[in-house]
Amino acid sequence: MKVDKVIAYTYKLNEEAMKVLEYYSSIGLVEFLPFSLPQREKYRRDVGVKNFNSWNDEQVAVFDCQSRLSGYTYTGLYDFDEFIYPKNAKNLKDLLMKLGKLYPNSAGYTFKTEVYATTWGERQNNTIENDLTIGRYNQRGDPMRDRVKSIVITDRLMPGRMSTHGYWSKKPYKKSIVKESYAVLKHYRTCRKEWMKNNGAMCYKLIKRHEDNTLVQVADLIRENVINIMERIKEEMSKSSY
Repeated sequence: MKVDKVIAYTYKLNEEAMKVLEYYSSIGLVEFLPFSLPQREKYRRDVGVKNFNSWNDEQVAVFDCQSRLSGYTYTGLYDFDEFIYPKNAKNLKDLLMKLGKLYPNSAGYTFKTEVYATTWGERQNNTIENDLTIGRYNQRGDPMRDRVKSIVITDRLMPGRMSTHGYWSKKPYKKSIVKESYAVLKHYRTCRKEWMKNNGAMCYKLIKRHEDNTLVQVADLIRENVINIMERIKEEMSKSSY
């Protein structure tokens, strides 16, 4: 995607995954920071729990990230199961150049979300070669404006006014909802909790599903890259053990 910097916040991360972050840190792409939950005994919560205290915990990381990336032109805030898919653009930078011309007075670009619900099951004729999530699931819903994510233009934001799903722009700049013909956010997850009410009425019956192999088409290439990096990490670990 041609991004220049990735900041990741780690919480109870396993040793194998930590080795991956350490590798990308060694080549200058990733900066990773430990994340903790202070006074957890007094204020019970955990990562992923949806309550007031957990949202506050998450916002701490958002503000920290915004500060650390303040010198960059663009900042995006995403989870590891979310992927921006640019259409008719070579990569993310190419997309942002095009959006800058399309929305010249924008403080940021908000992408509609396409949910690929793993609850709907794996795609037909799946093979072991497609063991990445993006290669195993290909059913999605329509693009939604619910729980969207954005890429912001850093110096057009009001100070300290960025959250997981939104931001506040300086005047005279505006927010822009990107047309799905330019780009979308592809989110791989289970059916949402509210979709599972009434025996999963929304998840199984009311949500229109589309077969979409967009990311399946690049899964093999990404898998090849993943394997290459795994082998490189193993080689470095074996050298350091002597």
